[in-house]
Amino acid sequence: MAQIVSWALLLNSALLVINAFWVLRQFGKPDKSIQDASRLALEKTTHLVTEGPYRFIRHPMYASLLCFTWGVFLKHITLLSGLLTILASLALFTSAIFEERENMHNFGNEYVDYMHCTRRFIPFLF
Repeated sequence: MAQIVSWALLLNSALLVINAFWVLRQFGKPDKSIQDASRLALEKTTHLVTEGPYRFIRHPMYASLLCFTWGVFLKHITLLSGLLTILASLALFTSAIFEERENMHNFGNEYVDYMHCTRRFIPFLF
């Protein structure tokens, strides 16, 4: 059973990141003139993206990494892999919180309203 769940998580991870990346590039309208070396070109969006997976969750790329992490863990369950999985999950959760603060700064009330309509990682749940 763990192997089936693992493969489902790994497949979901791949599909989610590909779709989220494409949607962010299509609708985010990245501005290459933004001079901020700490942000990747993809992160220099000028339009809040609420299409595709962003309709349901605020962080589909982080959710993809969570699916990948837990999918790998279920492939070979050990104490060490469990600890690393929990550590990675906490790091992703923390990163999401910091990104939300940055997005509130960049997009203002529009992002706050968006936060009320979506979940962080799992549609309708969390």
